[in-house]
Amino acid sequence: MLAALEFGLVADMVTSHTGPARLDAGAADWGARDATPTSTTVMVALTRLGSTTVVAEAILMGLLDWLRRHRWTTLAFMMVVV
Repeated sequence: MLAALEFGLVADMVTSHTGPARLDAGAADWGARDATPTSTTVMVALTRLGSTTVVAEAILMGLLDWLRRHRWTTLAFMMVVV
């Protein structure tokens, strides 16, 4: 219920251009207006860090370390960080 309420509030801010959504739109406009090929390459690379493949690889590395060392801390750390 709370997640639905929060989503509704965010959706309302986006459609009415109020609150943090107004700042986000301004930042997006500035980024689109002043983008360079280098900044676009950097932003694409940063975006790919959140891809399913990278997330799965990070969790897999934590799982492999857990299997090898029998320590759950690395697995927990990787899952929290991801």
